[in-house]
Amino acid sequence: MDPIKIQKIQAMNKYQKNHPIWFPSLWSSINAFLFVSLPNIKALVFTPKCLFIICNIIVVFLIGESKLVGSKSSPDTELYEEYIRSSKTYQRVSTPQVMKKEKEMKLEVSLIEESVKRVAEEEVKEEEKEVLLVDAEHEQEQEEVEEEEEEENGLPAEELNKRVEDFIARMKKQRRLEAGLLVSSASGY
Repeated sequence: MDPIKIQKIQAMNKYQKNHPIWFPSLWSSINAFLFVSLPNIKALVFTPKCLFIICNIIVVFLIGESKLVGSKSSPDTELYEEYIRSSKTYQRVSTPQVMKKEKEMKLEVSLIEESVKRVAEEEVKEEEKEVLLVDAEHEQEQEEVEEEEEEENGLPAEELNKRVEDFIARMKKQRRLEAGLLVSSASGY
């Protein structure tokens, strides 16, 4: 074989591998659709009669879906109606056994609340005892500090006593606030 013919055959084989046989026919079909059929369809669809019919179909569909014509309810009203139905069925089911169970549950809840209150009160009492002990310790420390300051600074005893009393009052107030917060958080359960 001639070397030129071999090169031609190889080139044709490479071309066929890169571009499948069906590709040119697909491309020509797409071209025919876009440039021949589509303009004809556009001309048909955009005539006044066709546009009038399409618009009327859209209007009828929208009216059918609107709340003015349809009797569909909103999710809010559906939830409310379901709540009413469930409450009516609950009222019908109220038998003596159900009422007895409800009373037992209420009794258990009240007992639990009372126990929580007692525990909270005990914790408050313990906290108050701790506060009193801490206050006593602070008073002793403060007196010692006052005596030392008195000796060092030579401040009058009345002024030192006033400072100590102010300090103790602030500490007691702070402890009461903490105890009140503890009680309010315990009763919240």
